[in-house]
Amino acid sequence: AVSVGKLNLSGGTLGGTGNVTTTGAFNITGPSTLSGTGTLTTQGTTTVNMGAATGNLNLIGGKTWVNEGTLTVGGDDYIYFGYSSGGSNTLTNAATGTLNLSSTYATPLNFYTGTATLNNAGTLNQTVSGTHNAHGSIAFNNTGTVNVDAGTLSIDGGGTDTGLYAVDAGTTLDFAGGTRNLNAGSNVTGLGSLTVSGATVNVNNLLDLSTSGTALNVSAGTLNLNSAVSVGKLNLSGGTLGGTGNVTTTGAFNITGYSTLTGSGQLTTQGATTIDMGVTNGYVSLTGGKTWVNEGTLTVGGDDFIYFGVSTGGSNVLTNAAGGTLNLSSANA
Repeated sequence: AVSVGKLNLSGGTLGGTGNVTTTGAFNITGPSTLSGTGTLTTQGTTTVNMGAATGNLNLIGGKTWVNEGTLTVGGDDYIYFGYSSGGSNTLTNAATGTLNLSSTYATPLNFYTGTATLNNAGTLNQTVSGTHNAHGSIAFNNTGTVNVDAGTLSIDGGGTDTGLYAVDAGTTLDFAGGTRNLNAGSNVTGLGSLTVSGATVNVNNLLDLSTSGTALNVSAGTLNLNSAVSVGKLNLSGGTLGGTGNVTTTGAFNITGYSTLTGSGQLTTQGATTIDMGVTNGYVSLTGGKTWVNEGTLTVGGDDFIYFGVSTGGSNVLTNAAGGTLNLSSANA
């Protein structure tokens, strides 16, 4: 075991079987590799910022890195899991740690081969504009807080959450791939947007997006809401909205692409709901025992239609409640 006050890594490989702790600054200024079975624990300020264009810091050979201080990935650099010899590699941002994703690179958390895990028990900040991805082969688990302060944070792989996502106005949190379970203790807050663009997201905890003001967008994949959820604004341009929990939309619900409403949970729409797709003869499917209660204004427009039972059948019901308005304004026969 080795303890280092200050460490500068401008190239080469830091490896071995012994545990290493940095108590002060750890500056990574050139393409480098962290390897070996020994655990690296960083307690001070760690900065990944290289003069080389799109510089990479590699984690290979079964490396475990625990950040207890402040780790900033800056410049246009990235952490590269498994390059080039693989292994089972893990980066844990501990409860006392802060991980700043401040790189302009599109995939600041990147993957080559092996297995990769990122655990956030502390604070993770997305701080730069544009879309930035955690690679789909990296399992991301959040028990702490993720702050989307700028741009779009796209989490492309699966994982399990009991922590918080805070999404600022004008920013987006995108679950783009894998299977993600939002379990007890998890929540999404802020005036930004939560998007499901390809993942299967299972919400197993109260998610009051109406109160927090977070907009919800589903464009592909599946969002299963398995507990009661209230949403201020919902955009459905594709994919599936399902689950066993009751869902209430209090504001606009815009259905703009082929989509599916399924599951035993009741959908209650209280605002203006519009079905109007750019495609010819577009439809929204009600299937799997779906109950939809419209208490606001529901307009079926364009040349679109509501398609009961496609493709899995079930006992499906649409109720236009005593205060609701259903406008059949579609040109479809």
